Amino acid sequence: EIQMDNLGKRLLHVDFDRIREGEKVELDIELRYFGQPKVEGAVFQVLFGEVTVRCLPTAIPDRIEVDVREIKKGDEIRAKQIVLPEGVELVDPKGEEIIAILAEIRLETEALVESAPAEPEVITAREKKAEGAEEEKD
Repeated sequence: EIQMDNLGKRLLHVDFDRIREGEKVELDIELRYFGQPKVEGAVFQVLFGEVTVRCLPTAIPDRIEVDVREIKKGDEIRAKQIVLPEGVELVDPKGEEIIAILAEIRLETEALVESAPAEPEVITAREKKAEGAEEEKD
């Protein structure tokens, strides 16, 4: 980890981690979602942008790619469904955590139209003054 000053010009602090050859490390890796689901009436929602993995220092990936082209409306992508590079494993062995979903868009426009007033009520300056005068009399 590197810490810089507010202007990003001067190095303030650096943290180093010692690793041993042949010993696996745990770290968070970015998930990069690619592709466009071919579904209308749905929105793709990313719940997690990274996952925690365990691997040898020589096998640390820059990022993990997740293909979303084939998902269907209502589908969930779980961590265990990610295709991991060779030598990389999820820290959570079950991988049941939902990382993304293709949620259906539900439009309730009919209910909104029925409950909305036909025209907005307009209060003029005269009406405001009249209301203020009535309140003063009370």
